[in-house]
Amino acid sequence: MPAVYAARTGRGYTDEQEERYGLVRNARRLDERTLNDALDWLLAFPAGRGQLLRQKLLRDTCDVAAFVVAAIEARGDITNLQSAVV
Repeated sequence: MPAVYAARTGRGYTDEQEERYGLVRNARRLDERTLNDALDWLLAFPAGRGQLLRQKLLRDTCDVAAFVVAAIEARGDITNLQSAVV
């Protein structure tokens, strides 16, 4: 879902979600105008668009929890690991 991330320091994952998917607006300045612009962006986000972009993000990324479980269960057997994650 769309979000505003307000902080002077960035986060790699929010940068990616902003650049690749348009799901986040990063507000690096914490002044009133920047924050209001970010909130205006959020409030104007088209209904349903967030769900479509979320699905694209999920298709493009790895389920980290599933990967960790598969790695633990495979106990280092890379053949089993690859087949469990795919």
